[in-house]
Amino acid sequence: MITTHNIPVVLGSDRYAAVCLPGDVVYGCSGGVLSIPPHLLEEVIKTGRKSKVKDICGFKLLSENKFTAAAIDRLVWTKKMLDLLVDFIKNDPQGKEFQDLDWSEEYEMAKQDESFGQSAL
Repeated sequence: MITTHNIPVVLGSDRYAAVCLPGDVVYGCSGGVLSIPPHLLEEVIKTGRKSKVKDICGFKLLSENKFTAAAIDRLVWTKKMLDLLVDFIKNDPQGKEFQDLDWSEEYEMAKQDESFGQSAL
């Protein structure tokens, strides 16, 4: 029986509780559950897609011995790496679904001081 709607909902209990507000998207996977506010959803999806294609391309570059794991794990890829990524997206069947992504922000960060390129770990 529904007693109310459009109110915050508490998921879980004790120290593992999370609050989901009306309009939030709840995403659950083996790593846990996220409550994503609607105004951040597009950014979360875009960032996730970019991360996925960078992983796919990164594994290919590693297998071809073009870069080391440390280079691939950089938080900000170099212009050369981004050029290879864009080429991968344009020409490799695994990259076709990511052709709509814009990499201008990453190219801008790559132009900036190399100190930006710290490892993400």
